[in-house]
Amino acid sequence: MAKPVNKYYHKISETPDAAVELGKINSDGINSAFKVTCSEEGGGIKPHYFQMDKSGDSLTKGRKGGTIARGGGSFQVRHGDYVAEGIPGVYIDSGNGDLVLISEGRIRIIAEDIDLIASGAAQNGNININASTKINVSSNGGIAMNATEDIVMVAQVGAWLEGQNSVYVCGKDVEVVDGATSFKGSTGIIPGIGTIEELKRAIRSLV
Repeated sequence: MAKPVNKYYHKISETPDAAVELGKINSDGINSAFKVTCSEEGGGIKPHYFQMDKSGDSLTKGRKGGTIARGGGSFQVRHGDYVAEGIPGVYIDSGNGDLVLISEGRIRIIAEDIDLIASGAAQNGNININASTKINVSSNGGIAMNATEDIVMVAQVGAWLEGQNSVYVCGKDVEVVDGATSFKGSTGIIPGIGTIEELKRAIRSLV
C-alpha cells in the first residue's frame, strides 16, 4: 500500500536542534497533526519526539486521537505546588483503556497515604499481587485484614504465627491438625494416600 500524502502538510520550522511539523505522515502512514522532533545529535541514539496523532485505528492501537512522547532520557512531570488540599496535583484518567506502568527498574509510590481501590463488579473488582521472589509487608502500627468470605493462606514449606505477648484463635469451630492426631481432618482414609488434610493439600496444589 502506498504511503498516504497530506496536501495540507506544513513544516513550521526546522533548525539544527529540532523540527516542528503539522500534518506529518509517519513511516507507518499515521498522520500526526502536530509533531516536534529533536535532532539526532540532540536526541542521541534513541528517537526523541512528541506527536499528536490525527489518523489511525483508535480502538485496537489507540493512535487516532492519541499522544506519544518518546525519548531516551528522563521524562519528568512536576506539578501541584500551589493547589489546595484535596485538589490533584497530577491527574491521570485512562478512560476505557487500561493504565499500564512498566519499568525495567524499580517502581516506587511515595505519599502520606496510599489507597488501592478496585471498584469493579461481578468478575471484576479484584486486586492481584504477584511476586517472582518475595512479598514483604511491614508496619510500625497494626495490620488488619477483613473479608466477607474465606481468608486462605497456604505455604509450600512452613507457616509461622507468632505473637510476642498473646495469640488468639477464635471461631465457631476450631481444629488444629497434625500428623499424629486422629480427629476429623487428620483421620487416615485410604492406605497409601494419607490423611484428609494431606489430600486437601494435594488438591489445593493442583488448582
